[in-house]
Amino acid sequence: MRRWVNTVAAVLLLVVLFLMLGLRIGHPKSGLNSAVGSAKTAVVIYKHVDTIEVGQRLLVNTGGTNMDPVVSIAKAVSGDTVDVQTERMVVQVTKENVKGRIVALLPFIGGIFSVFGL
Repeated sequence: MRRWVNTVAAVLLLVVLFLMLGLRIGHPKSGLNSAVGSAKTAVVIYKHVDTIEVGQRLLVNTGGTNMDPVVSIAKAVSGDTVDVQTERMVVQVTKENVKGRIVALLPFIGGIFSVFGL
């Protein structure tokens, strides 16, 4: 019983820590692959940013059917739009569609989410 309580307490502590640091967790449906696998089999930890810079790895919504969110890299920033490199092409999105800067990419964990349709 005590072990179960410690596990729940540790998970709650992690959730509170993530929220305090402004971190979020996302499961991309497509996007750039990493050396360890496909974007759709990964989970990303991302943080909302006010300033987007060229070269940042971003999690964005492109408006594509069943393809969002997408792991991408910022190629150009101008005004309210950002040009991002996705898996197959460069797409222009508004800054409102940028979910945030990717802090970490955790490979293979997303496969579990895919089984459940998340």
